Amino acid sequence: MLKPLHAVLVGLISAGTLVAPVHADERNDAVRVEGTKWLRGGQPFFPHGFNMVALATPQKCIDEGRAPGWAKRAHDTFAQHGDAELAAAKGNWSADTLRFQVSQVALDPQHPYYADGSYLTWVKAGVAKARAAGFTVLLSMQDQVATCGEVNFMPSQRTIRSWKTLAPHFTSDHGVLFELFNEPRNDTSEAGWKQWRDGDGAAVVGHQRLVDTVRGLGARNVLVANGAALAERFEGMWPHRLNDPVGQLAYATHPYYWHFAANNTLERNRARWQERFGYVVDRGAPVIVTEWNARHDACRAGMPGMVEPFLDYLRERGIPLLTHAFDVQDTMVKGLHPNWEPTTLDGSRCVDNEPVRGPDAGSNVRDRFRTW
Repeated sequence: MLKPLHAVLVGLISAGTLVAPVHADERNDAVRVEGTKWLRGGQPFFPHGFNMVALATPQKCIDEGRAPGWAKRAHDTFAQHGDAELAAAKGNWSADTLRFQVSQVALDPQHPYYADGSYLTWVKAGVAKARAAGFTVLLSMQDQVATCGEVNFMPSQRTIRSWKTLAPHFTSDHGVLFELFNEPRNDTSEAGWKQWRDGDGAAVVGHQRLVDTVRGLGARNVLVANGAALAERFEGMWPHRLNDPVGQLAYATHPYYWHFAANNTLERNRARWQERFGYVVDRGAPVIVTEWNARHDACRAGMPGMVEPFLDYLRERGIPLLTHAFDVQDTMVKGLHPNWEPTTLDGSRCVDNEPVRGPDAGSNVRDRFRTW
């Protein structure tokens, strides 16, 4: 019978298996942005790696049987085989950056899942493990199903409270980046972007308030703000861009719908990539893809042949890539411990206008990461 996960982590910390965080200035791997360029330790850097669900789910939610099976498995695999998992991501896949999804509700002192702070202990221990293994880490504030959240569509006062809980533990480590709120659902109208930036004066807190809150905590870490429509789109954002007094802000896109129509030409796709997020780079701001996989487009004819040109475009524009996910079976990987072997697009097909489960772009991603 497995021990409660927070107990496992506390035990590992006590035994010295998980080391305390090392300050970025001591490691010389602080991440910064200058214009559209990414730097680590003052040297050019092109982050590439994976989403990790491992830290997303509070133990209490698992105990209550509310956690999705795939999220529980990611959680338990990291608890039992975390060293092997990180070694596979770094060694076999050549990743250098991990994006950990964290639970907004479990970091809010006003929510029952916060309780004794064991979830925060779990997150801190997981980040320490990844940092000790040499990874840059991005922490993404989430309110979706894996985090046992309430699936609020925009940031709220809870988001503010949760950053006030989380950020102070990592402000001294600039190898940790903060993604302010995962996948806001505003539209790309003028009113939608105003809501995204400034909130609505009621339930919705604007992204500028999140920036100001985290900076007010003394954090000089790179901040990452998602675009509209589940982070898919940035059309119309620029007049409503965020102000960061520290000058360390990047914008994140999740271009799951990147092959826009059946048999779309590369020329047409590139034009749409440029419209949706590439133009932000032209305006002088850094952009990063913090979620992507190919399955969502598997029913659009010509998609498999467009994967490599899409990856070429990202590299050409200096847009780093974090793919979804290294600890969810049949996304990037066919299975978890002990192999973490890549999925492939071989046999990609549709049944009743739905992609067949399994053929994903893991192999393409691994091959590309090895060259990056």
